[in-house]
Amino acid sequence: MALNITHWQNEVNSEDGEVSTLTLRSHTSNNPSALEINIKRKKDPLIDFLFLQLFNNLSHAIFQSFFRASQCCSFTCPDDVLGRSLVIVTVCGVKTLGTDTGVSYHILMGGKALVNLTGGVTTNHVMVNIQPLTTYLDLMADATNKIPYPVDVVGVGPYRYMLTDLNQGGEHTDGVIIFLHQIHPPAACIMFKHGSKATYEIPFDLKPATEYKLQRFRIHKSHAMDDVYIENSHSNVTTFITCSCIQFIK
Repeated sequence: MALNITHWQNEVNSEDGEVSTLTLRSHTSNNPSALEINIKRKKDPLIDFLFLQLFNNLSHAIFQSFFRASQCCSFTCPDDVLGRSLVIVTVCGVKTLGTDTGVSYHILMGGKALVNLTGGVTTNHVMVNIQPLTTYLDLMADATNKIPYPVDVVGVGPYRYMLTDLNQGGEHTDGVIIFLHQIHPPAACIMFKHGSKATYEIPFDLKPATEYKLQRFRIHKSHAMDDVYIENSHSNVTTFITCSCIQFIK
């Protein structure tokens, strides 16, 4: 099922804002610290979920999860996620898209905040203000002391593109999460795919002769809870320009 690019238009909602609260706690007593994340946003009836990504700058652990915007949630996570360090918190408001394979989410708004986690029993707090997508999307910066793996992007037909993890080497993963950002007009989505295959076809048409950026994350389920993933492996931020559709005409 092709994605109509007009579906990627963003509208600012003028209604009053609201706050969702998410609390992360270590799953062992060795690290009793906790992080309370308050997410402030404008009300938008189109948002199905909030997507959270937390990156620990010291351990390079990545925590990712989806949750309902109306819920106040609490998750447990590995020690290295909440270890004493600078942590980058990214939150996106998303709408579910129907595609032929996997699950995709249209990013309607997003925001980012930094917080220095402290040890002990203290609960750390951070406020993230998420705003409608405008002219860019911040993808996670490559860690300076960790070499991310490369991803190749090739055209497989008019408007359709295939991604290949060039460094997977048979490594098992539970799935992948892919951020895709269309530079102009500004639009972005998150794609989710179960399994450990090194290749993934973007399940909708891309606009011809247009610049895109993407980043791919190998993920593992942290425990039995749905939509909670832990990983410390991510690709480079890959930039590519789609072909003019005339190149595929026989």
